[in-house]
Amino acid sequence: MKKIVVAAVKALLGLILLLVVLLLAHPLWLASAVKFAANSVVPGLTKTRFELGRLSLNAYDGRAAAGDLLLGNPEGYSESIALKVGAAEVVGDVAGAMSDVIRLKEVVIRDVFVSYVSKDGVNNFDQISKNVSGPETESETVEPSAENSPARPDAKRVDGEGEKSKKVIIDRLSISGITVKFGPLPVPVPPITLTGVGEKSGGVTLMELGDQLLNAVMGTVGSVQDGLGALVPLVEGGADDFKKRIRKGDLKAVKDAADMLKSLFK
Repeated sequence: MKKIVVAAVKALLGLILLLVVLLLAHPLWLASAVKFAANSVVPGLTKTRFELGRLSLNAYDGRAAAGDLLLGNPEGYSESIALKVGAAEVVGDVAGAMSDVIRLKEVVIRDVFVSYVSKDGVNNFDQISKNVSGPETESETVEPSAENSPARPDAKRVDGEGEKSKKVIIDRLSISGITVKFGPLPVPVPPITLTGVGEKSGGVTLMELGDQLLNAVMGTVGSVQDGLGALVPLVEGGADDFKKRIRKGDLKAVKDAADMLKSLFK
């Protein structure tokens, strides 16, 4: 269960980052250019269907919004959609956009659908990641040189310790209308709301925001995770045996199924 939450959180963080970048960039024409580029480039990277239906920017009141985002699953998977987001909106403080800490008054994400399915032992998000990474070849391996060696004091760092990165403070972040489909079973997840994110620490990096969001989601779906764990035998091949027990009038099978479903909504 945690894998699917991590994948979804990364995708939502990417969407938030895109909207923040638009706010920082300011040119009103940039939104249409980014939307065109995303719809043109992303399908070639993921090897899946990808659609970004709406992307808008109003730099005057600090609003950036996206909607009707859809990421499909690779061919051969039983579920056609990996991730779908109905709407996402960021309201920022334009006056402080050039500072090291960006204040976002509100981040609202609505109608999120995430699926987690496997094929030949590989789940959909792992396969999409492999598609994006591409095949590893020896020719792509770059040996350290004198110019990019970590020993050089001016070398660029990939761990975020080098150039100072932007931080954000989010007054209110809310995600609602969440559905997680684990195999054939769609499960509604309660709304998630975070307030004062980064307020006490003077801002958080995108990675720190991801950790907070992940912890909030995992805490919210704790009971759902337990219920899904009980349903794994049905999802991963036990369904036929379960059906046979039902046909034979095995009342214990009915009780077991009822208990599993009730545990999802405790």
